Amino acid sequence: MGGPEVTVQTSVFSPNGLLPNEATSVTQALDPERWAIAEERTAELISCIQPNQPSEERRTAVLGYVQRLIMKCFPCQPVPDVCQILLNDVFTFGSVPLKTYLPDGDIDITVFTESQDLKKTWADEVKDILQHEESSENAEFHVKEVQYIQAEVKIIKCLVENIVVDISFNQLGGLCTLCFLEEVDQLISQNHLFKRSIILIKAWCYYESRILGAHHGLISTYALETLVLYIFHVFNNRFAGPLEVLYRFLEFFSKFDWENFCISLWGPVPISSLPNVTALSPREDGGQILLSRLFLDACSSVYAVFPSQQENQEQSFVSKYFNVIDPLRTNNNLGRSVSKGNFYRIRSAFAFGAQRLARLLNCPKENLLAEFNQFFMNTWDRHCKGHRPDVPSPNHIVQRPIESNIIDGSETFRNNSSSKKTKEDPSGHQSKVGVIHVARVSDGVSSQHDNHILKQMTTPGDTSAISGNLGQMMQASLTNSIASDHNNQNLRSNSLNENVHNEKKTSSITDLLGE
Repeated sequence: MGGPEVTVQTSVFSPNGLLPNEATSVTQALDPERWAIAEERTAELISCIQPNQPSEERRTAVLGYVQRLIMKCFPCQPVPDVCQILLNDVFTFGSVPLKTYLPDGDIDITVFTESQDLKKTWADEVKDILQHEESSENAEFHVKEVQYIQAEVKIIKCLVENIVVDISFNQLGGLCTLCFLEEVDQLISQNHLFKRSIILIKAWCYYESRILGAHHGLISTYALETLVLYIFHVFNNRFAGPLEVLYRFLEFFSKFDWENFCISLWGPVPISSLPNVTALSPREDGGQILLSRLFLDACSSVYAVFPSQQENQEQSFVSKYFNVIDPLRTNNNLGRSVSKGNFYRIRSAFAFGAQRLARLLNCPKENLLAEFNQFFMNTWDRHCKGHRPDVPSPNHIVQRPIESNIIDGSETFRNNSSSKKTKEDPSGHQSKVGVIHVARVSDGVSSQHDNHILKQMTTPGDTSAISGNLGQMMQASLTNSIASDHNNQNLRSNSLNENVHNEKKTSSITDLLGE
């Protein structure tokens, strides 16, 4: 694969959903030479804050420790099958297995079980054992600040070696979101440009503008990832690097008409059309976009998890102030956490960030790096002086950029899948992305079929191979689903990779629809 393609936008390029007369500023062309210098400096910044070997080792150790504690809460009976019924498994999801966490990022863990009794008591059991560890002088790791948060999703939160750990229950949707984002990252390719862009944009939102964090009435991580993906979608994956993605992100969403439209990957949805989710085309000019409707519909079907029977499955999308439609469940508003006051704060932060970053376009070249450093001042000061809060000591910091197999988790995946035949991309990195066909789950993970899937995904100490194992188990199901479509011949002719330089061959939606 060749080098990154520098954006050259024409005046015809016109995204939908923007405020009047704002398309020109959102799509202006960049100076390739100037931007190449800035992207080099961006790579140095990302190398300081992205996952590295010491942080991976520390988080893996903390994760294993918490998993063992949880399993200890619910001791197995002598008969193995009984144990499996009581507690199926403990998994991690979110930014840790996706490899997009910041140094201050938390570890998300979810517990799966079939037992109705454990569904009622798991939180108290887990809280009690963590509090016991907190008071124990012989605990393997230092545990503190154990809390039971009874929110929409009940969470046990604690600090383990100063890393925040969130423990939830039966959150199958989190695992499906992980698989979906892995799928998208492989489609976009370019040495994990999607993941690197997420890391950079999360850093700006968290350290520089303080607008990330659903528990504070701000943007949730999944909502932010969906917005980043929307930029790749509309601009058709044509970027010089992560910094340009950030620039386009800030320009676009500071000019987006939030009061009249919701963001969805199918295109802007007029709020006036709700409860019907009727999307406009992402681009008014009808130009090429990254994700075909076929791809989006397939992902929505394959990765969707329906609510439990206790919830109203017919509930419509409820608009608030910052409306982002879940790509996997269109009645789910990913921006529902944002309060009215914080909405104006977020929109102002986008506008101010875009204005500041635009200085790179016009300042004297000798001031270019100084402007960049000032833009990320807090991030440099906090994490680029030889210390990370998620590693044992400064002596173990890896300052050089890490290899891509850290970001994609392929090293662990190879170790856990050595007996399975895998395919490689042109760079030699093995692929781990797969699919899970859970669209017909009607009650969380309560059905025997879906618990059987969870039991086979991975052992309690192995969470990095989730996507690959799911893909191997569920590929036949998706293949059969596609084969039954009357337009199957068209599916094969409409390659999902025609708009990107992606030569990968993986057991994924991309292959099944695009080969």
